[in-house]
Amino acid sequence: MVSPSRQDSVGHPRNSVSFWANGSDGRIHIDTPFSRLLGKPPIMVAGMTPCTVQAGLNVATLNAGYHIELAGGGHYNAAALRSKVAEISSRVEPGVGITLNALYINQRQFGFQFPLWQEMRREGLPIEGFCVAAGIPSTEKANEIISALHSAGIKHIAFKPGSVEGIRQVVNIAAANPHYPIIMQWTGGRAGGHHSCEDQHHPIISTYTSIRQQRNISLIVGGGFGGAEDVWPYLSGDWSVQQYDLQPMPFDGVLFGSRVMVAKEADTSASVKQLIVDAPGVDDVQWEGTYDKPTGGILTVRSELGEPIHKIATRGIKLWREFDDTVFALPREKRAAWLDAKRDYVIGRLNKDHNKPWFGEKADGTVVSDLGTMTYEEITRRMVRLMYVSKQSRWIDVSLRNLVGDWLRRVEERFAGVDGIRTKESLLQSFSTLNEPLPTIDAFFASYPRAKDQLVAAEDKAYFLTICQRPGQKPVPFIPILDNTFEVWFKKDSLWAAEDIDGVFDQDPQRIAILHGPVAAKYSNKVDEPIKEIFGNIESVLVQRILERFYENDESKVPRIDYIGAKAGSPKVGLVDETVTDNVRTLRVGKVVPSTDDWLEVLAGSSVSWLRAALTSVNVVRGSGYLSNPFRRVFAPRAGQTVKIESDGEQTRSVTVYGGARSAGNHPADFKAVELSFDSASRKISLTMFEERKGVTVPLYFSFVYKPSQGYAPIHEIAEGRNKAIKDFYWRLWFGDNEQLPELALDDTFTGPETAVNAQDIQRFCDVVGNQGESFRSSRSENIMAPMDFAIVLGWQVSSVAKLC
Repeated sequence: MVSPSRQDSVGHPRNSVSFWANGSDGRIHIDTPFSRLLGKPPIMVAGMTPCTVQAGLNVATLNAGYHIELAGGGHYNAAALRSKVAEISSRVEPGVGITLNALYINQRQFGFQFPLWQEMRREGLPIEGFCVAAGIPSTEKANEIISALHSAGIKHIAFKPGSVEGIRQVVNIAAANPHYPIIMQWTGGRAGGHHSCEDQHHPIISTYTSIRQQRNISLIVGGGFGGAEDVWPYLSGDWSVQQYDLQPMPFDGVLFGSRVMVAKEADTSASVKQLIVDAPGVDDVQWEGTYDKPTGGILTVRSELGEPIHKIATRGIKLWREFDDTVFALPREKRAAWLDAKRDYVIGRLNKDHNKPWFGEKADGTVVSDLGTMTYEEITRRMVRLMYVSKQSRWIDVSLRNLVGDWLRRVEERFAGVDGIRTKESLLQSFSTLNEPLPTIDAFFASYPRAKDQLVAAEDKAYFLTICQRPGQKPVPFIPILDNTFEVWFKKDSLWAAEDIDGVFDQDPQRIAILHGPVAAKYSNKVDEPIKEIFGNIESVLVQRILERFYENDESKVPRIDYIGAKAGSPKVGLVDETVTDNVRTLRVGKVVPSTDDWLEVLAGSSVSWLRAALTSVNVVRGSGYLSNPFRRVFAPRAGQTVKIESDGEQTRSVTVYGGARSAGNHPADFKAVELSFDSASRKISLTMFEERKGVTVPLYFSFVYKPSQGYAPIHEIAEGRNKAIKDFYWRLWFGDNEQLPELALDDTFTGPETAVNAQDIQRFCDVVGNQGESFRSSRSENIMAPMDFAIVLGWQVSSVAKLC
């Protein structure tokens, strides 16, 4: 823990503890800058391919109340990412937000994922955060990224530096964007997955002061963690005191990666989980040994992105390391010659040890080194053998089914018309016929017998290699050629098999790549422990440690607050004219209108409450999605406005807005424009907006509920009756305050009062909207007509049917 003298704006120590003020769940919650940002405990799951690609672990972690990053690396196109977000959002509680981990180094993926993430948030999907992984952008580029995220309503961004230089770059980014929350994830070299080669501690020691100077940075540590005992020194700051005799340097949260691969909800295959549990792991001082040889069951290799990466030392990874030290260490232009000289050895090792076998194989099982010695049918059946899981009647991925479909259509183009065979239409009308591929293929080659024995033509061989590498589809699980691109074929998409061992052609887990940190491996000693139990046990021990050290083990001394993430305000004094009478604060805006942010701080007051949540939350929950906070627009300051805030002595009960300039003109000073009230028993927030129409005040009603138990999204709109209230408002606005909204069928017709319209009204409307149609100009036509959109003007003037005069 930091010294209690280092406090946040609420007056708590920077890493302190707090209760829910309402006691809704009766728990103590750890309060750090990270937990305040997210409204969740300071424990998270990092984005990992493949572990956090699937929905299962994401949903379980989110529903358990913890933060997790959806791994973008396993989503190859926009449709796949949209589908995954839809699945997760349908399985979590309303209000729970989703964060994407996108690989900056992979610009093809980043190029569609970054704008798509903003697009989905604007559509109202529960998009909360964005992590820029595998690379740190320049300050200028990061400013563009942050500006776009902020405009879309996305709450926070994360970076994963791997060096002192990377840390300093994130600090520069934070300094350039002081009002946008930034999560800095530091894992050091001992972490699994992509990581730096740095020591866990010295880069932080040398940069800690500069990091803490940026109050918008939440500092997260990861790499090698498995339980509360090893996490506690980092949350408390003891690590720097005990190991280096320095001042306490606490982190704001901790991330887990390797540790959760054996969780019950992780899609890691059972045999792979057992290999992870069997790896003994190492202590912190031993992890660098993995760079030289298998150490603690872990071996370090070079990933497809050229970065060091720790993996379980399977036969497949030992082969990977052998190729790293030989062929992949050569300049690219020299690799083909090396492979040609060792062709039989390489093919033999691929078939024996790698999860991507050599593709070339004849129907009788004979291995061939050249694709050109296979027939069209042999190529097709080999594709099915390696990409279709026959015992489960499924393809590894639907894009691979479509790959076979495109190949068959190429074959059909080659052989249609040969030997008098003529077809008016393709035999393969839909790729869905390949869902059960063998009957379709049998019938196909029965119709084209020449393709059964004909060796593949050179141009069709080139076509086959091209479609196997096309972007937007899952990379093929085989290697069809030995050339200068061998490293790409060998390493690309190497991680998926850990979660689909049935998709490996012989289901041997020793063939595959399994990400895992050498230090974390010693903590993975139990298969299928629920993620809620893993994190819940860690959190409970951390809470007990905090109680012992800072609160004398007395829960009554723990500060209370409405919800984690609640921030007490610091409204500017003297911003507007303010008077207080009894329990009523009266605020008046003069001709000088303050900024919206400053004004909302004044309205919200300094204490944490439902009102502060309503006025300062980034998003409001609507159904299962997000809505950019509408209270900010409703309560934006206007010249001449008066606001009365009533309380019962303990909390605010209502806020009423009078007068103020509006787009349609000035309201009288005593005109009630907005009324916001709160019922403490039901936690219901009622918002009423008033519109004046021809001397009558027409109300529009909205209802919300305050949920402090969801600190990450405490304001939820009540959907029931919402649409009817809006319809009723417009009906009364158009047809009169005394009118009631009738029950109307879609084909009902009705007639309202007539409204006189003159030619000048039409012409003025056309001038405003830029409509230059001659039929609407009195100087050019005796019979004046009105454009269709002029009916909106008539509707707002109370009439639905107008008679032109």
